[in-house]
Amino acid sequence: MRSGLCCLLAVLTGAAAAIAGEPERTPPPTHIEATSQASPPGGKYAVESAVDEEGGTHWASANKALPQSLRMTWDEPVSADAVSVTTVASAMPALYASWRRFELRLDNGAVIEHTFTEPADVAIVRLEGVQTFRQAELIVHEVFEPRTYIGLRDLGFYRDPDRLLAPVRQLARPLPRTALTASGRPEHPCVYLTPKHIALGRRNAESTTWGAEERARILKECEFWMQHDEGHWLDFLPEPGACYAYGFTGCPICGASFGSWGGARCTWDKPGQVVCGSGHSLPDEAHPDDGIGYKAEDGRFHYFKGIWNSWVTEQWTQKAIPALSYAYAITGDERYAERAAFFLDALASIYAESTAGSWDYPSSPPSGRFARPWYQVARTLVVFVEAYDLIYSSAVLDRPSLRPGLAARRPEGPTAQQRGVGREDALGLTRPDLTRRQNIDENLMIDGAQYCYEQTFHIALHNGHADYMRGALAVGALLGIEAYVNNAIESPCSIWVMLANNADRDGRYFETALGYALHARSLYLTFVEPLLHWRSAKYPEGVNLFDDARMRSFYALPALTIDCAGHAPNFGDAGPDNTARYPTGPESSSLDALYAEWLFAYSRGEHRDTAARLLAFLSQGDSARLRQGSQSQRWLLFRAEDIPAEASRELPPDLATQVGGSWVMGQKGMAILRNGQDADAQAALLRYGPSLNHGDYDDLGLIYYAKGWQMTYEIGYGLGSTHCQVGWGSQTVSHCLVTVDEKSQGGASGGSLNLFAELPSLRLVEAESPLSYSRQGVSQYRRTVALVGNGADQVLVDLFRVRGGQQHDY
Repeated sequence: MRSGLCCLLAVLTGAAAAIAGEPERTPPPTHIEATSQASPPGGKYAVESAVDEEGGTHWASANKALPQSLRMTWDEPVSADAVSVTTVASAMPALYASWRRFELRLDNGAVIEHTFTEPADVAIVRLEGVQTFRQAELIVHEVFEPRTYIGLRDLGFYRDPDRLLAPVRQLARPLPRTALTASGRPEHPCVYLTPKHIALGRRNAESTTWGAEERARILKECEFWMQHDEGHWLDFLPEPGACYAYGFTGCPICGASFGSWGGARCTWDKPGQVVCGSGHSLPDEAHPDDGIGYKAEDGRFHYFKGIWNSWVTEQWTQKAIPALSYAYAITGDERYAERAAFFLDALASIYAESTAGSWDYPSSPPSGRFARPWYQVARTLVVFVEAYDLIYSSAVLDRPSLRPGLAARRPEGPTAQQRGVGREDALGLTRPDLTRRQNIDENLMIDGAQYCYEQTFHIALHNGHADYMRGALAVGALLGIEAYVNNAIESPCSIWVMLANNADRDGRYFETALGYALHARSLYLTFVEPLLHWRSAKYPEGVNLFDDARMRSFYALPALTIDCAGHAPNFGDAGPDNTARYPTGPESSSLDALYAEWLFAYSRGEHRDTAARLLAFLSQGDSARLRQGSQSQRWLLFRAEDIPAEASRELPPDLATQVGGSWVMGQKGMAILRNGQDADAQAALLRYGPSLNHGDYDDLGLIYYAKGWQMTYEIGYGLGSTHCQVGWGSQTVSHCLVTVDEKSQGGASGGSLNLFAELPSLRLVEAESPLSYSRQGVSQYRRTVALVGNGADQVLVDLFRVRGGQQHDY
């Protein structure tokens, strides 16, 4: 076991490793010094970390200036014929530069130079025979692309006569921006929509009531943003590198909230001001903010201007730009394209310099774009891509960019380099004057995409990774950058890998709580259209994710199949359920209807027929009514086609059972018992599977619904990391369970299903999870739950068996 672990660590750290045997490493130097170091001696990034043979430590320079060097001295002469050099770049590409050329100098006169032909972490440098020396100096002369630091994980000198020392196979690494080519796309839109969709949208707006209403809604939203001239709106544009904030610390006077981002209490007629829930308008004379925050007497910062800046950029991003671009798509009126291009160009003029995200976000180091930290950069980047793609063919984008004109607008404005004057673009060309298209392409699209792309090389399979990948994918699909697109299809954490690992055979998601599962579904859908519409020599027909059975299952009525008497069960990290709800027939779910529309729009062959069947069931044959009431009419406007009149309203047998009967989700480890209709409906959910991300210590947890209410109370949470959520709300004693010895479950998580049955007047499930309390010596931890009777005349039976431990509290 240990040797296997060591091999794995070698691969993950990129450390040099022997194929067989062990080359002899020289003793560490007696003394080592560096041109600069980010930590004091003995600190986390001090220079001695480069020679300590520990994979988890490294030296970091204090800055990015070149050359950077390390000088090593030994008390006694040492000899070596090989040197291994392992850098840090691929682990943290946003912070550490990939080395291009370095030099090794020995005090015996030997000088060895090494040049990387492409970014890589590991170099094995062979010396000319065995060299004896007491001093050596490593000098980094060039990098592929400057970053904040130069880093070195390990530097080792070896006697390796059999040449066993070799670099391990390198993990995938991001290409530098300078190595990427934007080949363009032959027509636009081409990412989420195509010209065919635009024609369909205009037809739906003319031929359907709901389509006409959505068209009118889009044009109404644009009225506000078409007011005033460009100069009026430019007065609100933040400076490059300005402060952005959530506003977590609230009002320094009363503690009330200001709201966050686009939901902050700001108005256009009071620039720079934000109002708290109690009515205090700040900053004021007693609470000044010169742009970097107000520091209160308790030491906390309040970023009033940061909240305002966040509100402005979010208003333009989430409201102005989407509405204007869709208005252009539905009407072809160039006035809407002109105003959308203006707002995009304005944001692009400050985007690449606004790299800290929200200043009050708990992050070290701070990172992001505008108010959005880390993976949330992609959440606004895809909005920009969608809108930009809709107006991409308009000539208004060939007009001069705002970026070179910022200094004229403000005497205290940014430098010429910040404005883009003489700035090099992604192809290395100097452009003294940018067009709007060039500015948006280079300083918003590619800048944001490269940030997201580099983050995807931190190996992960969670939702944040999906965000990063879809951001780069969207820009790649827009501008024809194959590396960004192929990364989403082929990388170690591609969309295919995420599907294979995160979605199970029952169409459920691996994270425990339902809300996070729904969020994952919304993320994965954003991969569908860019990949389907992509064209390249390698993928001439694009990639259809709905050809995959797991993907289709993921979107086949996920809300209705887990519905419990009209309620969405709130196990794990979810809010409390404090309202009465009754199931209404026929079964309906606006969310499931949207997913069915996706399946119908993009599945092929018999799978499209099945999707039509789902829509016919959900609409009971009246698709116009279903679409009339949808909250996703903008998406439907450009994609919804007529459902075949012959589509059956009956669900396939397996889905019919999952929606209307009792069933087991074997891989996630949940069972639902259901009986009764309307006010007589009852349901019980028993969760025996493992508690993973966003779960509680509640293996064998029971949630029971009757009389319209959740009868067993799940306190849930409102905001992660609050005392309630990480304290009482997550503990075993706060759930409908048996607590052993006044302790929460703490052994292995996840148990087994023993029994399941659905019979007339009896629905029954039994499961066990003894490992949940293995630390207390529990050998049996078993629950049997049954719904007995029918309709109004039914009761819940709950039998809990525990063997082991000293105290059992039910």
